[in-house]
Amino acid sequence: LLCSLEHALGAFTPAPEGFDFVVQRGVWAGIPIRGAGSYRRAPESSLQVEMSLGPPFEPMTLDPEADPWAKGHFEYQATRLGPWKIRGISGQFRTSGSTLRLEKSALQLDPVGAIEGNAEVALGSELELPYRIEFQVRKMDLVDLSVSYGREKELLSGRLLGAGVVTGRLHEGLPLFSDAEGVLTLHAREGKIQRELPPFVAIAVASDRFDPFRDRDEIPYSAIDLVGRLEKRRLHSESLSLDA
Repeated sequence: LLCSLEHALGAFTPAPEGFDFVVQRGVWAGIPIRGAGSYRRAPESSLQVEMSLGPPFEPMTLDPEADPWAKGHFEYQATRLGPWKIRGISGQFRTSGSTLRLEKSALQLDPVGAIEGNAEVALGSELELPYRIEFQVRKMDLVDLSVSYGREKELLSGRLLGAGVVTGRLHEGLPLFSDAEGVLTLHAREGKIQRELPPFVAIAVASDRFDPFRDRDEIPYSAIDLVGRLEKRRLHSESLSLDA
């Protein structure tokens, strides 16, 4: 429900204690819509909306995309991306106007595993380069992920799946995610939690009655689900649940 309304054509009309509006056409979450509604502040606050959804699976934009002036395949070998140990990045690229798109890309982690996704960078400014990254993780081992991040001790094990969207601006001399914002979801399954992870342990042993693992160094779990918000290089959890 948090998707923006793109390429909208319509009108707002002032009315006593509110306004009326008509959306002749628009694209919301990739679905064409049209509709009308009204808002009134008195005698009590009320909002009425009538919307008609078009067929699904239509492109997000109503305008035809310009033909790319360059496209192809890229492969970049590297050993580091910030704190991460990697083997390289590969994928496809397209450039239309001043926009660079990286598609079907994969960040290969070291020793194993990959983060897949798409990225878009606007190249029109000399001072900053706005970007948008969409990524997903498919059945990665959390132990391998910890090794890639440079942690020698295993704190959390299990299978990891996840996805996210991050937006920000590239500035010369600043880290990639210096002003990044975004939302991501992470899902871990069938693993173990070390006691050195206080937030998870606090949830798992919240009840003495159902705590058969009090004297162990690790606690088995069946599911961890996290919905988080990335802001100012920190991850804030919107919701965190653990089944253990």
